[in-house]
Amino acid sequence: MLREVRMYAVTCDRCGHELHDGDSIAWSDEEQATAVAHLSGWEQEAGRWYCPDCYTHSEDTGALRPR
Repeated sequence: MLREVRMYAVTCDRCGHELHDGDSIAWSDEEQATAVAHLSGWEQEAGRWYCPDCYTHSEDTGALRPR
């Protein structure tokens, strides 16, 4: 049987890079996708996701800033 299922993937809102974790590119629930993203060094700010290549933390405030 072939059926449609809902999956969650994380994409960088700056460069469009998609999160890959081994063979996985999407997860069955939002919480799992979020956890994998954070463990992989991705950051979320104001509902937007950023891959490690697209941000750095400000030295004085710790806030995210573009690279």
